Amino acid sequence: MSTFRLATRGVVWMLGAQVITSLGQFLYAALTARVFSPSDFGGFAASLSLTGLLTLLTTTGFPSYILMSGNLSRRAANLTRLLALGGGVAASVLFLVALPSWLYALKAVTGSIFAPALAISQAVAPIAAVESAILRREGRPGADATALLTAFVLSASSGAVAIFVHKDSWQLALPTVLYPVVLFASSVALRRHRLPNIPNETPPSLFRFSGRVTAQNVGFFALQQASGWVVSARMGAQGLGYFTRAGTLAGMPATALSLAINRAMQPHWRKLTNSASSDRAIKEASILSSGLAFFLFGLLATYGPELTTLWLGPGWSKAGELVPFMAVSYGISVPFTILANSAEMRGIFSPVRRSQLIMGGFMLPCLLALIMTGSLLWAGAAMAIAQGAALVSLLLSLPWGTKTNRTQTLLAVGRQAIWSAAFCSLGWLVASSIEPTGIYDGRYGVALRIGVGCSFSIAAFLFSARWNAVVAVLHDRGLRLPTLRGPA
Repeated sequence: MSTFRLATRGVVWMLGAQVITSLGQFLYAALTARVFSPSDFGGFAASLSLTGLLTLLTTTGFPSYILMSGNLSRRAANLTRLLALGGGVAASVLFLVALPSWLYALKAVTGSIFAPALAISQAVAPIAAVESAILRREGRPGADATALLTAFVLSASSGAVAIFVHKDSWQLALPTVLYPVVLFASSVALRRHRLPNIPNETPPSLFRFSGRVTAQNVGFFALQQASGWVVSARMGAQGLGYFTRAGTLAGMPATALSLAINRAMQPHWRKLTNSASSDRAIKEASILSSGLAFFLFGLLATYGPELTTLWLGPGWSKAGELVPFMAVSYGISVPFTILANSAEMRGIFSPVRRSQLIMGGFMLPCLLALIMTGSLLWAGAAMAIAQGAALVSLLLSLPWGTKTNRTQTLLAVGRQAIWSAAFCSLGWLVASSIEPTGIYDGRYGVALRIGVGCSFSIAAFLFSARWNAVVAVLHDRGLRLPTLRGPA
């Protein structure tokens, strides 16, 4: 079976797992939003951002090393496990020491209630990520999807039950603690193959590779969190609560989509040994991911404010105003994340770092406007504008193919954005013409408009699929999909 077919099968498995996970997260967020206040979510988000930063600083490169190694030995894996465990414990101690000052700077001191639970998560998460990467390396997407689903279902259901019974705000962190513990156990239990014991093995280049991955990922993390940090420092925990809930609505499907594609492709990048196959894989991944993501997140940007009202209930209108910006940002982040990960898996870092600098440059004016005006909309604009500039930079600067090939790919991605905007706008015009009456007034009317508009946009999108670059890529690979106009 070809690498493309193997990767495609992996994407199907992972997308199925991520769809279930996203639906569960959607319901979980709806439950917690009706129990806790924006300030509670802001304090939790502020504390969680510190755990993410410390994890990146101490252990971020280890799973990537596991996946990119051509011939991983038992000795190298054990060394990676030991370093991940030690780094996790060290990060946990640093977290407890630094958290009070961190929360004070972000004006979110209520987040201290989450410290004990998040410290445990900080210690366990790195070793769980390494064990998950070893399982993923076997190229069995079904087992990988099972491990992820088991971890999510057990952690989220336990958290939901605890919140429903006790309604203590610290329980927001309960799924964060349980998830890595269950992921570790399920990854170990589902593994089939033993790693080879290679005598007289040359010590792996673990530290050099991990250091470069760490520098790159810390940069991404800081850029992704910058808007939230400025919001918190300027407006406190309540403003951060609105911002994070808006980000959750867009971030859940974006994370699901990019995670599914990346986890399916990661075990195969090391098999693409010649430049021609790598160049083709990058071009096709760019077109396929942007074709799907831009349309889906275009729909979310169009109907996000109304959907937020239905999802979170009253009191969250400010979050709804941010959703269109966040949807655009996260939609663009899907192809960007896949391209950046493909470069990382092949040891290419400089173009990605260049895109980070461009992202920061475009983000800075919006953050200054946020500080001066105190308007949350500038936080969303900062993320959307910066992410778009970074994607263009990465498409043009990655060392793959010819200049013509890069330009063609950029134009193909741009056409996907134009098509998606056009179809979403058509659906919105149709939905706007509906004037609900009777039982279809109020919330039911909102749901009706969203349903009609999305249905019209999807039908138009499918009707034109035969002219879409996504279908052309699939046809080139021997996968012919039915369209509303019949076979192409």
